[in-house]
Amino acid sequence: TVKTTMVSEDTAYISFTEWSGTTADQFIAQLNALKAQEVKGILLDVRGVTSNELSYAVRLLDPLLPSGTVAYSRDIPLVVLADETTGGTTELFVMALQDFGRAKVVGARTAGNGDITEIFKLSGGSAIQVTTAQYAGPKQKSFGDTGVGPDYEVELAASESNRGDILGNAELDAPYKKALEVLAAAIR
Repeated sequence: TVKTTMVSEDTAYISFTEWSGTTADQFIAQLNALKAQEVKGILLDVRGVTSNELSYAVRLLDPLLPSGTVAYSRDIPLVVLADETTGGTTELFVMALQDFGRAKVVGARTAGNGDITEIFKLSGGSAIQVTTAQYAGPKQKSFGDTGVGPDYEVELAASESNRGDILGNAELDAPYKKALEVLAAAIR
């Protein structure tokens, strides 16, 4: 669920296909490998990832935030790609990195799926799903209605049919290209 590509000698691009129970372990292993290579910047791409599992976001944030267990990551600049297809606890992940000043966000406003819902069984075998709370970021901002806004708004000019062919292609993926520029500036 995690793929790392070196985009230059000292810059890594990490993309996620989904967040599952094994994603954090894969991510941490790849961060450790990047530490050994002494990368100077990391670009995280969470576009297209929607998760409603809070533990996934927390485990992925742990090595990236000040109270995390992997201290070396504090010194590596991070840029996160997010857009309207980024939803749920993935948005919490993006907002937490942004709120802590740990990463710049490039792309478009996220989906705004910050609702926590519960399903209550009713008599007769039916059920009702009810919103019981909303996720909020470290600065107590809820993103359920508005999504998380990027620091640099850059739209992807692609249809859903060819989106997979464009993501991560510096010539065709405008948000990716801008994210690399922001990361390069942070490395200097």
